[in-house]
Amino acid sequence: MDYHFIITLMVIVIAAKVEGAAIQHDQTCTLSSECPTGSCCRHSNGSLLIYSGVFDHIGPYNPQSAGNCVPLLAQYNEQCGETCACDETEGLTCFRSFLADNTIAPFRCQDKSYVDRETDKFMDCFQNPKCQLPL
Repeated sequence: MDYHFIITLMVIVIAAKVEGAAIQHDQTCTLSSECPTGSCCRHSNGSLLIYSGVFDHIGPYNPQSAGNCVPLLAQYNEQCGETCACDETEGLTCFRSFLADNTIAPFRCQDKSYVDRETDKFMDCFQNPKCQLPL
């Protein structure tokens, strides 16, 4: 029997198991708060599982969709927050903006350069008594 072949095959199997362990998707969740740090709760189609924004008699309504904890942080324009942070390695920052009707949008991942410009614009307006907030 060729032991070299068997050892090579064992190394390939072990390497595949170690690589697969880094992206294991076996922990089920309904929200990212149930996931370990560095992971977000995602539906099988890849979308984040988040509260709907609708409130019922016990609080925010979350349709009980099940997903898996995935080590993929929130990406560009996805909702973000304490339980699912933006991927800073992609230059993203969690940001909430005002909408035209003076309502506040949900926190979303935006480019850090955009957030810096918007923050500077807001602070300039805030310090100017003739400027009306929100912008």
